[in-house]
Amino acid sequence: MPNRLKTTLLSAAITVAVSGCAVQPKAFTPDEQAAMTREDLQSMFEEQPPVVEPISLYEAMARAIRFNLDRRVQLMEEALRIGQLEVAKGNLLPQLTVNAGYNARNNYPGSFDDSNNSLEPSSSQDKRYRTADATFTWNVLDFGVSYAQARQEADNVLIAREKRRKVVQNIIQDVRYAYWRALSARKLLPELDQILAQADEALRKLDTLQKLSIESPLVYLRFRKQLLTLMQDMWTLREDLSTARAEFAALINLRPGQSFELLDPPGREVSIPSMELPIERLEGYALIHRPDIREQHYKARVSSEEIRKAMARMLPGVELAVGGNFDSTSFLVNDTWSQLGVRVSWNIFNLFTGQKAVETAEAQHELDDARRRSLQMAVMVQVHLAVQRFK
Repeated sequence: MPNRLKTTLLSAAITVAVSGCAVQPKAFTPDEQAAMTREDLQSMFEEQPPVVEPISLYEAMARAIRFNLDRRVQLMEEALRIGQLEVAKGNLLPQLTVNAGYNARNNYPGSFDDSNNSLEPSSSQDKRYRTADATFTWNVLDFGVSYAQARQEADNVLIAREKRRKVVQNIIQDVRYAYWRALSARKLLPELDQILAQADEALRKLDTLQKLSIESPLVYLRFRKQLLTLMQDMWTLREDLSTARAEFAALINLRPGQSFELLDPPGREVSIPSMELPIERLEGYALIHRPDIREQHYKARVSSEEIRKAMARMLPGVELAVGGNFDSTSFLVNDTWSQLGVRVSWNIFNLFTGQKAVETAEAQHELDDARRRSLQMAVMVQVHLAVQRFK
C-alpha cells in the first residue's frame, strides 16, 4: 500500500475517533429556555380574537372547540395517523433500486490459468471502470403484510377521529358545567362572604353569652358545634367556587389572569325539557354513537388484521426481480445487459415462532372484544343513571 494512501486512511481514522469523543451532553442555557418559553406562550394564544364583550354559553363552547389545547392535540394525532396511512400505502409499491459507482485501483487484477500451464498472468478488468444498474423487485409476502398494515393504519385514522369526537364532547360538557359554576360564583361569593362574616359575629356573641352563664354550658357547646359545621361547609363551597373562573378560562384557552365577563342568560327561569324517549331507545342510541364504543370496534378490526399478518409471515416469500445493468470494463463483450430472476425464501423457524404470534394476536382480539362488551355494559348503566338523575 502506498505511503500516501496509508497516511490518508490514518488521518481519516483519527478524525472520526476525535469527532466521536467530542460529543458531550449540552444543556439548554437560561436564555434559550426563556426564548423557547416565549415561543410556546405565543403559539398557545395566537390567532385568538380578543374578548371584548361578555361571553355567552354558546360562544364559550365555540371558543373551546376551536382553541382548546386538548382538541389541538387530537387534531395533530389524527393528522399524524393520516400521514402514517400514506406511508403504509407507499409500502405497497414494488421497490425500484438504482445504483451507480466508480471503481479504481493502482494496478491490474491478474490471475494465472492452470489449464495451459501459462506463467503469464491475465486480466479481464480495467484499473478504472464505472457500473450502474436499476432493479425492479416485488416480494409477494411483503405485499400481503403491507396490505394488512395499510388496513390497520386506515382503522387507526378512524380511531383518532373517534378520540377527537370524544374530546369535543367532553369539552362541551365541561364548558357547560364550568360556565354555570363561574356564573354562580359571581353571584354567590359575595353572599357567602357576608354569611361567613355573620357567622363570625355569631361566634363572638356566643362567647359573650357563655360568659354570662345564662344557659347550661352544654347548650352553648351544642350550638357552637352546629355553627362551626355550617361554617366549614360554607368555606368548602367558597373554595370550590373560587376556582371556577380559572377553570372556565382554561377550557376556552384564555391566558391565566385575563379579565372577562360572563353573559347572564335571558330570563331567570330555566325550563326543564321533557324526557319522553323510552330507555331502550336511549340505550340503543348510546351504544351506536358513543365514540369510545366505536373506537373499540375499530381496535377489534385492527387486531383481526394482526392475526392475518402473523399467519402470512409463516408462509414462504416469493420475490420477482427485473433489472438492467451497465459496466464500462473494456474487456466485456456486452457492457449492458438485462436480467430476470425469481427467488423463493422461507425461514423455517417461523413455523415455530409464527404459531405463537398467531395465538398472541388471537388473544389480543379476544381481549378487545371483552373490553368492548364491558364498555357497552358500562354505557348502559350510565344511561340508566343519567335518566334517574334527570328525573
